[in-house]
Amino acid sequence: MRFEPEIAGWVARAREAVIAEWPEAAWLPEVPEWRIALFHAAMRVGGMRTEEIAVVGQAALFVEWGLWLHEAIDDAKRLSLPVPLRVLYGDVLSSRYVRLLAEANQGAMIGRIARALETIHAARAMRYVLYREPEADREQVFELEVDIQSALPLALASPGSPIRPLIPRVVRYMLLWDARVGGRIYGGEARFLKFGMQLWEDLEALLRVVIDDGARRSLRALVRRLPSIRTPELSLSELSEGL
Repeated sequence: MRFEPEIAGWVARAREAVIAEWPEAAWLPEVPEWRIALFHAAMRVGGMRTEEIAVVGQAALFVEWGLWLHEAIDDAKRLSLPVPLRVLYGDVLSSRYVRLLAEANQGAMIGRIARALETIHAARAMRYVLYREPEADREQVFELEVDIQSALPLALASPGSPIRPLIPRVVRYMLLWDARVGGRIYGGEARFLKFGMQLWEDLEALLRVVIDDGARRSLRALVRRLPSIRTPELSLSELSEGL
């Protein structure tokens, strides 16, 4: 995973902190690059300073890894860890953010992440109920997944930040993209293409009004990691010149 230095720093520190405590933690997953870039943009565009991002970003990854460990007990990639250890590590990581943020006097962020976790757990419970139905509503399951994956980056963005309305749309785009690559598409191809183009236009519009250089860099880092609606090898940034 190759990131811009500011992003790479807190990602590496989060991983090192876990490995230092649990040397056997080779099971730590690679969080998708687009998602880490979304975390960073949510923080930076919201006005968070570099030193704050270094701490809050680590906390977000602890939560992300903890949620990952709890997500799918029968996932083959996670069979290297016994179920009891998987649940235990997930609990520890999901709660580690509280201590880290408390030590940094980030009480408000603790509350925001706690509320995001409530949203995630409630949506996961509803998704589980739907999965048990003989004919689950795929669209409803998809909407729950958007809520689940949007909650944490939304918590990282300050109230009133101009990036907040775009966060669920970026998540939706990536979930739709994954469904498209996997041979499934919700709402049809034309609808997906229109949604992707509108998202790009709104990201470009945000770039035009953001003044802070760090915020602009973080948005560009995000855009570079969004797959194109044309081919998986291209990014949305190639749909327009001069970004």
